[in-house]
Amino acid sequence: MIDKFRAKFVEESMDNLHDLEEALFLLEKDMENKELIERIFRAMHSLKGGGAMFGFNHLSDFTHHLETIFDWVRNGKLKVSTDLISLTFSAIDQINFLLKTGDLSKEEDIQNQKVFIQRIQAF
Repeated sequence: MIDKFRAKFVEESMDNLHDLEEALFLLEKDMENKELIERIFRAMHSLKGGGAMFGFNHLSDFTHHLETIFDWVRNGKLKVSTDLISLTFSAIDQINFLLKTGDLSKEEDIQNQKVFIQRIQAF
């Protein structure tokens, strides 16, 4: 039964990613749009919470860092930049990988994730 719920989570997460990507494309043209920033934050928040609930621990950890960045943006502590948008587009690829892989087991994948998280934390 849990596999059914995990599969549904992955399906809904793919929808979230599609929405996230669409919002990022729009944000590129209007970098101060509060609705888009909130939409991106909510997508990250959903991915983080659902990931934790369904055992996608690496996904939850990864999206937590992005969620924090977009929380700063929505609270006026950080401005949207082309660098942030580019980083977030790259993060979508990593999130896709995490959804397909589940929790990481290969040392190379774990190291790659750590390096990516360091890039996020550098903001």
